[in-house]
Amino acid sequence: MFAKMIRTDAQRGMAFVAPGLIVTALLILYPIFSVFYLSFLDAGVGEKNFVGFSNYIDMFNSFQFGQILQNTVVWTVGTVGIAFILGLGTALLLEQDFIKAKGLWRSLIMISWITPGVVKAVVWKWLYSY
Repeated sequence: MFAKMIRTDAQRGMAFVAPGLIVTALLILYPIFSVFYLSFLDAGVGEKNFVGFSNYIDMFNSFQFGQILQNTVVWTVGTVGIAFILGLGTALLLEQDFIKAKGLWRSLIMISWITPGVVKAVVWKWLYSY
């Protein structure tokens, strides 16, 4: 009986999780496949011509490819590294005993993290309202 209850709880849980997973998968997978498809086309205004791998050949043969790849790696490692170090340092600092009003500091950090998204949403709402 207990095994059956676990199985039904797991099925019920999957029913609640499935819509979010499907939406997330579509929001991630559709753009990836779309960009991959478009990479095989020579797309102009109003027309698309299939060119196969020639876009990739042109990209790898470009004299700028090495510099572009290096810039991308430096930018990615730099921004992720700095964000990780600042976030970890802030989290470790907030866990120290000498810090007073930890809840206030955590709230201020969360507000500064959430505010830009709310501002963007309000601006888009204003742009689309008539």
